[in-house]
Amino acid sequence: MPTCPRCGQRVTTLKDQQHPQLSPREREILALLLAGYTNSEVMAALCITQNNMNSNIHHMLRKTGVHRRADLLDWARREGVLGAPPIP
Repeated sequence: MPTCPRCGQRVTTLKDQQHPQLSPREREILALLLAGYTNSEVMAALCITQNNMNSNIHHMLRKTGVHRRADLLDWARREGVLGAPPIP
């Protein structure tokens, strides 16, 4: 199983599971990012700190097996993880 280059933790990839279990807070953040919010706007809307925002994004990257924020958003759109139909 691959490891995260940033933290060294084992990474669960999409090959290992269909849809990773994102926490409710991670889903909230992801929904706002998909709606076009910037990190600063998400932090203000959810009353979270920069460290908390970075931590949540890092956890989502690790859970989905992608390496960049843009790839995370592409993955969410493609997989339809927030209730929208998947994009082929």
